[in-house]
Amino acid sequence: MGYAICLENNEEIKLTWSELEKKFKDDLSKISDEIFQNRFWKCEELKEAYINEGVTIIGKSSFEDCANLIKVVLPSTLKKIDSFAFASTGIKEIIIPEGTFLEEEAFYNCVELETVIMPKNIKMSIDAFGGCYNIKKILLTEDNEIVDELDKEFIQYLVEKRKR
Repeated sequence: MGYAICLENNEEIKLTWSELEKKFKDDLSKISDEIFQNRFWKCEELKEAYINEGVTIIGKSSFEDCANLIKVVLPSTLKKIDSFAFASTGIKEIIIPEGTFLEEEAFYNCVELETVIMPKNIKMSIDAFGGCYNIKKILLTEDNEIVDELDKEFIQYLVEKRKR
Protein backbone atom coordinates (compact mmCIF):
# COMPACT_ATOMS: atom_id res chain seq x y z
CA MET A 1 0.00 0.00 0.00
CA GLY A 2 1.33 3.43 -0.89
CA TYR A 3 2.07 6.13 1.61
CA ALA A 4 3.76 9.48 1.98
CA ILE A 5 6.05 11.07 4.53
CA CYS A 6 4.93 14.62 5.26
CA LEU A 7 6.13 17.48 7.39
CA GLU A 8 3.77 18.77 10.06
CA ASN A 9 5.02 21.26 12.65
CA ASN A 10 8.57 20.41 11.53
CA GLU A 11 8.02 16.72 12.36
CA GLU A 12 7.79 13.85 9.89
CA ILE A 13 4.50 11.97 9.84
CA LYS A 14 3.54 8.92 7.76
CA LEU A 15 0.17 9.09 5.98
CA THR A 16 -1.60 6.70 3.63
CA TRP A 17 -2.66 8.22 0.31
CA SER A 18 -6.23 8.35 1.60
CA GLU A 19 -5.17 10.22 4.75
CA LEU A 20 -3.02 12.55 2.66
CA GLU A 21 -5.93 13.38 0.38
CA LYS A 22 -8.20 14.09 3.33
CA LYS A 23 -5.58 16.31 4.89
CA PHE A 24 -4.70 18.35 1.80
CA LYS A 25 -7.44 17.77 -0.79
CA ASP A 26 -10.66 17.04 1.11
CA ASP A 27 -13.00 15.85 -1.65
CA LEU A 28 -10.72 13.91 -4.00
CA SER A 29 -11.41 10.30 -4.86
CA LYS A 30 -9.18 7.49 -3.69
CA ILE A 31 -6.01 6.88 -5.72
CA SER A 32 -6.46 3.72 -7.75
CA ASP A 33 -4.90 3.59 -11.20
CA GLU A 34 -4.12 7.25 -11.87
CA ILE A 35 -2.78 10.18 -9.91
CA PHE A 36 -4.71 13.02 -11.50
CA GLN A 37 -3.43 16.31 -12.86
CA ASN A 38 -2.30 18.79 -10.18
CA ARG A 39 -3.24 16.37 -7.38
CA PHE A 40 -0.43 17.40 -5.00
CA TRP A 41 0.75 20.55 -6.79
CA LYS A 42 2.77 22.83 -4.46
CA CYS A 43 2.22 20.51 -1.48
CA GLU A 44 5.23 21.74 0.48
CA GLU A 45 4.54 19.32 3.33
CA LEU A 46 5.17 16.28 1.12
CA LYS A 47 8.65 14.82 1.71
CA GLU A 48 8.52 11.22 0.41
CA ALA A 49 6.01 9.39 -1.83
CA TYR A 50 5.67 5.62 -2.09
CA ILE A 51 3.15 5.16 -4.89
CA ASN A 52 0.75 2.19 -4.84
CA GLU A 53 1.18 -0.82 -7.10
CA GLY A 54 -1.65 -0.60 -9.60
CA VAL A 55 -1.09 3.07 -10.44
CA THR A 56 -0.43 3.29 -14.19
CA ILE A 57 -0.42 7.05 -14.84
CA ILE A 58 1.00 10.00 -12.94
CA GLY A 59 -0.84 12.98 -14.40
CA LYS A 60 0.40 16.35 -15.55
CA SER A 61 1.89 18.47 -12.75
CA SER A 62 0.76 15.93 -10.11
CA PHE A 63 3.71 16.67 -7.83
CA GLU A 64 4.99 19.86 -9.48
CA ASP A 65 6.57 22.40 -7.12
CA CYS A 66 6.61 20.01 -4.14
CA ALA A 67 9.92 21.56 -3.15
CA ASN A 68 10.50 19.29 -0.14
CA LEU A 69 9.74 16.06 -2.02
CA ILE A 70 13.12 14.31 -1.98
CA LYS A 71 12.21 10.63 -2.47
CA VAL A 72 9.74 8.91 -4.78
CA VAL A 73 9.26 5.17 -5.20
CA LEU A 74 7.37 4.32 -8.37
CA PRO A 75 5.28 1.14 -8.82
CA SER A 76 6.19 -1.54 -11.36
CA THR A 77 2.70 -1.07 -12.87
CA LEU A 78 3.48 2.49 -14.00
CA LYS A 79 3.04 3.13 -17.75
CA LYS A 80 3.24 6.93 -18.09
CA ILE A 81 4.67 9.94 -16.28
CA ASP A 82 2.97 12.99 -17.77
CA SER A 83 4.46 16.43 -18.44
CA PHE A 84 5.76 18.31 -15.40
CA ALA A 85 4.61 15.47 -13.08
CA PHE A 86 7.68 15.87 -10.87
CA ALA A 87 8.88 19.28 -12.09
CA SER A 88 10.71 21.48 -9.57
CA THR A 89 10.85 18.87 -6.81
CA GLY A 90 13.82 18.02 -4.61
CA ILE A 91 14.16 14.42 -5.84
CA LYS A 92 17.79 13.24 -5.73
CA GLU A 93 17.44 9.81 -7.38
CA ILE A 94 14.70 8.19 -9.41
CA ILE A 95 14.21 4.62 -10.60
CA ILE A 96 11.97 4.43 -13.66
CA PRO A 97 10.05 1.13 -14.03
CA GLU A 98 10.22 -0.97 -17.20
CA GLY A 99 7.69 0.06 -19.83
CA THR A 100 7.13 3.60 -18.53
CA PHE A 101 6.85 6.46 -21.02
CA LEU A 102 8.23 9.82 -19.87
CA GLU A 103 6.43 12.81 -21.36
CA GLU A 104 8.22 16.06 -22.12
CA GLU A 105 9.55 17.85 -19.05
CA ALA A 106 8.32 15.11 -16.68
CA PHE A 107 11.24 15.95 -14.36
CA TYR A 108 11.79 19.53 -15.53
CA ASN A 109 13.98 21.68 -13.31
CA CYS A 110 14.70 18.99 -10.72
CA VAL A 111 17.97 20.68 -9.81
CA GLU A 112 18.71 18.23 -6.97
CA LEU A 113 18.38 15.17 -9.25
CA GLU A 114 21.75 13.44 -9.57
CA THR A 115 20.98 9.83 -10.49
CA VAL A 116 18.45 8.33 -12.90
CA ILE A 117 18.08 4.55 -13.16
CA MET A 118 15.99 3.23 -16.04
CA PRO A 119 15.58 0.28 -18.39
CA LYS A 120 17.65 0.26 -21.58
CA ASN A 121 14.54 0.38 -23.74
CA ILE A 122 12.91 3.36 -22.01
CA LYS A 123 10.67 5.57 -24.12
CA MET A 124 10.82 9.26 -23.37
CA SER A 125 10.62 12.71 -24.81
CA ILE A 126 14.16 13.97 -25.28
CA ASP A 127 13.56 16.83 -22.85
CA ALA A 128 12.03 14.72 -20.07
CA PHE A 129 14.95 15.82 -17.86
CA GLY A 130 15.24 19.41 -19.12
CA GLY A 131 16.70 21.79 -16.57
CA CYS A 132 18.13 18.95 -14.46
CA TYR A 133 21.61 20.45 -14.48
CA ASN A 134 23.07 18.36 -11.67
CA ILE A 135 22.51 14.89 -13.15
CA LYS A 136 25.77 13.07 -12.68
CA LYS A 137 24.80 9.67 -14.03
CA ILE A 138 22.09 7.79 -15.84
CA LEU A 139 22.24 4.07 -15.27
CA LEU A 140 20.64 1.70 -17.72
CA THR A 141 19.33 -1.59 -16.36
CA GLU A 142 18.51 -4.93 -17.84
CA ASP A 143 17.09 -7.72 -15.69
CA ASN A 144 17.57 -5.46 -12.64
CA GLU A 145 21.32 -5.33 -13.12
CA ILE A 146 23.30 -2.28 -14.10
CA VAL A 147 24.76 -3.09 -17.49
CA ASP A 148 25.79 0.25 -18.86
CA GLU A 149 26.39 3.83 -17.81
CA LEU A 150 25.80 6.63 -20.25
CA ASP A 151 28.57 9.10 -20.63
CA LYS A 152 28.47 12.72 -19.60
CA GLU A 153 27.98 13.81 -23.22
CA PHE A 154 24.56 12.17 -23.44
CA ILE A 155 23.49 13.60 -20.09
CA GLN A 156 24.62 17.01 -21.26
CA TYR A 157 22.68 16.48 -24.49
CA LEU A 158 19.49 15.87 -22.47
CA VAL A 159 20.10 19.05 -20.49
CA GLU A 160 21.17 21.19 -23.45
CA LYS A 161 18.18 20.09 -25.52
CA ARG A 162 15.95 21.91 -23.02
CA LYS A 163 17.98 25.13 -23.23
CA ARG A 164 17.32 25.49 -26.97
